[in-house]
Amino acid sequence: MTMTNRQQQTLSALLSLMFLVPASFKLLNVSIAVEHFTTWGIPFWMMHVIGASELAGAIGLLVPRTRVAAAFALFLLMIGGLMTHLTYGEYLFALMPIAYAGGLFLLMKDSLPTLLSVHEPIGGTV
Repeated sequence: MTMTNRQQQTLSALLSLMFLVPASFKLLNVSIAVEHFTTWGIPFWMMHVIGASELAGAIGLLVPRTRVAAAFALFLLMIGGLMTHLTYGEYLFALMPIAYAGGLFLLMKDSLPTLLSVHEPIGGTV
């Protein structure tokens, strides 16, 4: 089933809001984010890079032209988040990147056939 433009806009806005909280926690050094990254042995500069990437992705989700690229980039971040939570036995926390990735997949799924198709080079065959 293909999503309507209105459904894509609504889901994009919801996901964007969902990403703002963890992004701001990382960028503002909120204690829970600092504790987690310290436990995982990930340096604070990387926490800030991840937070900035989440913020950029959240903004990108709101722009129709960049929506699919932002969803894909955030999807990759969620794979990293999932792997981190699973590695450290934080199974309940692992549900968050799974849920986020599910929403991001819904945004990307209609564009996947177009993105994965092979196109002829401009100007004919080589």
